Amino acid sequence: MLDRAFEEDRVLVTANVDDFLKLAHARDVHPGIIMLEDGAATRDQQLRYVRAAIAALAGVGAVTNKVLWVAPDESTTVEDIPPL
Repeated sequence: MLDRAFEEDRVLVTANVDDFLKLAHARDVHPGIIMLEDGAATRDQQLRYVRAAIAALAGVGAVTNKVLWVAPDESTTVEDIPPL
């Protein structure tokens, strides 16, 4: 899934934070990842988190080599993720 998203230059959305954060660090360049911090969120909660992420992206612009974190309270932060 990650390889395909990166090959197609798509931002990936996941609640599997630990695994995908490691994978993002392993890449020299990636189009960006949106991390939903609440891995146990219901479908409705996930939809609210994705909407919060989309709203945040409007102010951030490109997220190449960045992770946009979405907290359970729907607040967002952006972090640069350079390779390890």
